[in-house]
Amino acid sequence: GLPSDKQHDEPAVVFSTLLLIVWVGSVVVTVNAKLLGGSVSFFQNICLLGYCVAPLILATALCMMIRITMPDQYHSCGPGANTLCQGGVCKDPANLTVNIGARCQGWSDHDSCIGDGKCNTVHIGWGNVAVRLSVATAGMTWSLRSSLGFLSEVMTPQRRALAAYPVCLFFASITWLIMIRTS
Repeated sequence: GLPSDKQHDEPAVVFSTLLLIVWVGSVVVTVNAKLLGGSVSFFQNICLLGYCVAPLILATALCMMIRITMPDQYHSCGPGANTLCQGGVCKDPANLTVNIGARCQGWSDHDSCIGDGKCNTVHIGWGNVAVRLSVATAGMTWSLRSSLGFLSEVMTPQRRALAAYPVCLFFASITWLIMIRTS
């Protein structure tokens, strides 16, 4: 069927929120740099921060691919906590088919196993989260190095840390959004 209005509007809300955070964050960082006596123009700094978001966009794409290809939760499919749904059948740790009466429909679907009351115990796999966190942190580090390299050129040495703090918060908030939206 057609998506409800709430489902239909969700991408627009996410995009609008991200755009607002990027613009407000850029303005705050730029005004802070100007107030600290930096020799940077307003639009030059906004443009720079816009380009420095590119590694985070790449990190978002990678996190989305990781989220699709690597499960973060497993539904057990039979007797025992280590019995998982693999390829539409229930397999134990030795890769033997168990719980013959149950069928499973996938690794991430609630009620993924049919025919047994013990099928739907959820087990968390933290590998997905750790890999996505590593990718998002690498993107944030790349963005920070790019922007702070420029910022250090236009700020006096005594005020570089004061100018760097809002930049770090800016990229950390975007990284936090990446982790939330790709989970």
